Amino acid sequence: MIRAHKIRLHPTSEQANALARAAEVARFVWNWALAEWNRQYEAQEQPTALKLKKQFNAIRRASFPWTWDVTKNASDQPFLDVGKAFTAFFEGKAHRPKFKSKKRSKPSFYLANDQCKIRDHRLWVPKLGWVNMAEHLRFQGRVLGARITRTAEWWFVSIQVELPDSIPMEKAAAVGIDVGLNRLATLSTGEQVENQAFLTTTLKKLRQANKRLHRRKVGSRESGQSAQKGGTPARPDRVLAPGCPSEAHNQAGRELRDHRGGEPAPQGIAQKPTPGSRVLRRFARHARASAGSQSHSTRWTGDQGRPFLSFQ
Repeated sequence: MIRAHKIRLHPTSEQANALARAAEVARFVWNWALAEWNRQYEAQEQPTALKLKKQFNAIRRASFPWTWDVTKNASDQPFLDVGKAFTAFFEGKAHRPKFKSKKRSKPSFYLANDQCKIRDHRLWVPKLGWVNMAEHLRFQGRVLGARITRTAEWWFVSIQVELPDSIPMEKAAAVGIDVGLNRLATLSTGEQVENQAFLTTTLKKLRQANKRLHRRKVGSRESGQSAQKGGTPARPDRVLAPGCPSEAHNQAGRELRDHRGGEPAPQGIAQKPTPGSRVLRRFARHARASAGSQSHSTRWTGDQGRPFLSFQ
């Protein structure tokens, strides 16, 4: 069984520039290999990934010396990717490969398992050094490879790990969930989940923070610093209130683990939806709607995965 763990990277400015150069080399080699494949195919030849790689390496030092500044995987892997893309195209499983645009394509490059090292929360990239990761690798097994990509201004690494096949477990009996107003949920087993007064607590904190801000004199040092300190909002119309959707999500996860068996799926790992998970998602949506219906002038918005409560 192969699992992938996508982790955000925290490179320095110099490392971010080096990663961007490696991604640009990978995009250039892909376009070169694709153009040469099309030319040879139209000339009734039989191009392969290995032939294109040998042809590129023969002229690389004289024509493209700047490709040696980054790891060799950035220039080697695109040939294999082009070969796999044409194989899938000829088998009718995918569309014909296209050229990658600098503006519209996602910058990325691949690292083989013998070219990258993972130690604690660091990733070793050849000709770059150790790059800090946001968290440790979640799985313990043989690393098959890693692909580094950029989304907006953030860099991520997706690490593929080979794991032993999991032992099937017996699933527990199903459980019924009754979503109400007095309580967050009532289970068929008799267990009751109480509502959490996140909205009332957040509104109280907002009133207290606005009173402290109102007592400050306009233009004073305290007035300018109070917006930066904890407890006083820099924008009184937006207050962070992650509790309500977080509690509903956590409760749904607990019920899924307790009554459908197995361990919870780590964040970022996709699972096949089941009828039970769809019921729990409806339960979570109903809980959020119940919390938002307490005030007609509130709405939920999201910012990078974090819920906010906006007051209009």
